Amino acid sequence: MLKEHHFEQNDAVATMGDPHVVYLRYRLVPTNEAIEYRVDSFDRETDQWTLHLGPEGEGVDGSFAAVSARPAVDDPREREIRHDLEAVFTFKTQHRTEQAAHEAVRPCLEAWQLDEGLRQAGERPRFQLELAGSLIVDRAPRPGDEATYVVTGGGSFYVRPAEQPVIVQRLPEPPTEFVVDQHARTLWQRWERYLNGGDTLPAAAYACLTYVEATFAPGQREAAARLRISRGVLRKIARLSTRIGDDATARKFDSQARRAHTPEETAFLEIATTTLIRRTAEVAAIGNAWELPEIDVSDLASG
Repeated sequence: MLKEHHFEQNDAVATMGDPHVVYLRYRLVPTNEAIEYRVDSFDRETDQWTLHLGPEGEGVDGSFAAVSARPAVDDPREREIRHDLEAVFTFKTQHRTEQAAHEAVRPCLEAWQLDEGLRQAGERPRFQLELAGSLIVDRAPRPGDEATYVVTGGGSFYVRPAEQPVIVQRLPEPPTEFVVDQHARTLWQRWERYLNGGDTLPAAAYACLTYVEATFAPGQREAAARLRISRGVLRKIARLSTRIGDDATARKFDSQARRAHTPEETAFLEIATTTLIRRTAEVAAIGNAWELPEIDVSDLASG
């Protein structure tokens, strides 16, 4: 989930009469250094903020443009500097502190991060969003004083050896009609434990299944109807996560099939569980699943 940032009070901001956060900059950090994103810049706007995604510093205009520090390179043929991508939120409404402004865009950031984490079943998210800097101005300086401003953060760079292969990927835009509520957050945290090696696939899949069945309706049939996921999907998750498993992954040691999951069974559990999490975020956004397409077993085939 979203990387937490420790906010500290800035002495210069504390003396301002009426501080206003003009923008926050978030750096998109690939979780794999071999990944490089190539993306056309894009913009999004709400009644509270505008978002610009592009190369570092591109979304900051005027006198407060962000400047990146670039290291000296001994031999330009051996090394290449990659320009990082940044998401710049410029605020229409007043927020007096970085933390307050961060909380205002947290829903967008969390949805973006979770949507990315669910795109490739069984794999960790390809990038993280980290706060890179801000601009805060004083909208009511004391009489006789000039308006003051505080710029935090700085430029960044990544130096890649020329021989390192690069995997260029398209960067997904922030999702719409997708909200990370407490249900989606709880499910993702449990699933993330599996992705990080702290849980087995059957245990994580079964935990997510039973959470949905207990939270969204009293029972499997009602939960399936409320989320518009066929009961066959939920039954198959239950069977594969409970009745199959070897000595390292089995949830129960009884009369179940004592064997490892096949690649197809593993793929189904990963795809079905991430689909289940995604559907809870979609329902959180629009209030119910009646207008969403029903998800059947045949929709979750891998490959």
